[in-house]
Amino acid sequence: MEPFKVSIEDEVRDVAVSRDKFISRIYGGSPIRVFPTISQKMLKKHGLNDFMFLCGDIQSRAPEMPGHVGLWYSCGYDYFDAPMRVITRVQDKPARWQYQGQYHVEYSKPLTREEWSMQPVRNAWSQALYEERWGCEIRGIVYAYKMYGREPTEKEVDLICAQGLCKKATPEDISLGMARGDVTISVFIMKCVGYDEKFQRELAERWDGGQGIFKPTGSSTRKKGTKRTRSSEKAPIQRKKGRFAADLRHETEEESDLPTSDEDEEDDEGGDDNGLYSTRGTRSNPIALG
Repeated sequence: MEPFKVSIEDEVRDVAVSRDKFISRIYGGSPIRVFPTISQKMLKKHGLNDFMFLCGDIQSRAPEMPGHVGLWYSCGYDYFDAPMRVITRVQDKPARWQYQGQYHVEYSKPLTREEWSMQPVRNAWSQALYEERWGCEIRGIVYAYKMYGREPTEKEVDLICAQGLCKKATPEDISLGMARGDVTISVFIMKCVGYDEKFQRELAERWDGGQGIFKPTGSSTRKKGTKRTRSSEKAPIQRKKGRFAADLRHETEEESDLPTSDEDEEDDEGGDDNGLYSTRGTRSNPIALG
């Protein structure tokens, strides 16, 4: 699949910025969510609400160059009714994020057991599913297989989760369950269909290299007494997902624009759903397919 042609100057295109100390503070949204909620206050300022943040810890095939095709892995269904503004982490320490373009994200298929066995992020997924709250349903299904020795019913999994028994599923149990195909990972194709040059230029112009002093947009040319124009408010991008949304840390409007840590290195893809959603499934109708 051919990449989307990005015609912006290389020196502007290649600018990568801090998410925690820059993007989240200018555009709003949690610095650790894949799909951050933008408050109405911030939305009225810039009109952008289509952010999708990915990093290679468990999204090893995310787009790494603007306009290029990528893959997104998820624990369930997700449907998008509009392109997403994809920003990927391209450097770890200090963490730096680069805008890749506007991407159409479309469900393809779940990984087979053989395909999963070749993924370099298997252990990272098992550990994340074990540690994070959004992995509760997966842990419940894995523990149910271990307890019953067979494919569990939805009620059985519900009961296990309600009783907190899902906590007994270890990373090794999860890894084994994924290797056997008890739960599988869905693949979504990410195709770049556009590039917001204005957005990237603003990032490049306002980025101060991490000093914490943001350059106001157009401050050098705006005449005294003139009013700033505001972007029109847009409705949120609709993402339909399975019955059991993995991320339990719903943001309030006030919380949505508050950074939760001083660094955006460790939790960028862990504390959130990581683009991972757990939906009910079986061997014949796997969790990746809802």
